[in-house]
Amino acid sequence: MDATEAKRKILLNVYDYFVKEKNHGGVLTSVMAVQQRTADAVQVSKQTVVRTCAMREIGSDLKRNPYRRSKPRRTDLPENKKHTIRCLIYDMYANKEHVTLDTLLAVIKLKDLCDLGRTSLFYALKEMGFKFKMTNNRRGLCEQSHVVSMRNVFLRKYIKNLESEIPHDFVFLDETWVFSRGATKRTWQDDRAKSLQQPHKASDGKRYIIIHAGGRNGFIEGSSLIFSSTNKSFDYHDNMNAELFEKWFEESVLKKLAQPSIIVLDNASYHTRKSEKIPTASSTKEEISNWLKMKNRPFDTGMFKAELLEIVKNHSQATITKYVIDEMALQYGHEVLRLPPYHCHFNPIELVWGISKKFYDDHIVATPGRQEDVLKIWNDALAKVTPDVWNRCVTHTEEIIKDTFNREKIIDDVRPLIFTVNTGSDEESDYLSESDNDA
Repeated sequence: MDATEAKRKILLNVYDYFVKEKNHGGVLTSVMAVQQRTADAVQVSKQTVVRTCAMREIGSDLKRNPYRRSKPRRTDLPENKKHTIRCLIYDMYANKEHVTLDTLLAVIKLKDLCDLGRTSLFYALKEMGFKFKMTNNRRGLCEQSHVVSMRNVFLRKYIKNLESEIPHDFVFLDETWVFSRGATKRTWQDDRAKSLQQPHKASDGKRYIIIHAGGRNGFIEGSSLIFSSTNKSFDYHDNMNAELFEKWFEESVLKKLAQPSIIVLDNASYHTRKSEKIPTASSTKEEISNWLKMKNRPFDTGMFKAELLEIVKNHSQATITKYVIDEMALQYGHEVLRLPPYHCHFNPIELVWGISKKFYDDHIVATPGRQEDVLKIWNDALAKVTPDVWNRCVTHTEEIIKDTFNREKIIDDVRPLIFTVNTGSDEESDYLSESDNDA
């Protein structure tokens, strides 16, 4: 309701009130009850009239809504208190405790750290960079030491190429799947078990495995591969093998790239077939011994198989592992850059899959789900991902990569805070210099 409409409504309310008095032959309320008469005429509560008159008397802004509460003030905590609360939160996570405003506030009061209310703690946590969101177990996996090391290697190489004078093009590849009758993430269900779909029936129809590659300029023309699955495993990776992937990788990617490129992919088993077969526990003792002789690694012929495998392990860790597809890429003048585990969000093709599969699932349901229907709808879905869409997906992903890299640098530069507690007497503190006090 705008101001003019509100004024007209008040005018009509007052008019109707006077008409009632006319029909009544006199006043409806005593003329001495000014506030009540005003409330009846305007059709508001008497308390509203009282509050508004009081606001005018003290010179308050009449435009302000008296019912609207002012925003709670943030509590400006000193840095040492913020650090203490942060460490307290980390300790609660280490002890597998739930961290909520109530549980955290209870611990703060128990330890008598500072005088904070619930709302003040909320704003303090926001100011410290904390967010109240769903628990993500993937974050825990991402922060394992070996994963962090691989992430840093990936980030450094990626950023180095971006900032070079003549950067190479990035090519992103991945595998995914679709079902001949589509897939739905949400369905109408009630509380009964009959409305729940079993995992192996979550998406009806034949499963098709898809491989593709692309970059800022769109998909690599002719690199799409789609085939029906013959494996009933829940994991679509089980339908792929190193031989099939390496053949597609060379014919449909390496031979089609005109300029030296950096090819980004994950660590699926068929991406990581080693150039040299290293003995394992399934190898015979003779095979292990022959391998060690070939590598000129000394060993005692009387050693047990487990001892020989330990020598193999130590040798393998001391040498750089070479992968088949890495060497294939080098032969064509390209480089392979592997994603760190659990970091699929560093690959923009995941966003492309999301766009393509949504279009596919929305349109395949209107067809019988035959093979020709699957191929046609999927090709239509890929056509929706234009070079402009690809470019936006890559830009979005690179912003995530840059932010992560900057965060890693900040964490790397953080120095531990050291609090020095003076246990001496007041007389002893008088002899401390100003610089000592500052320290």
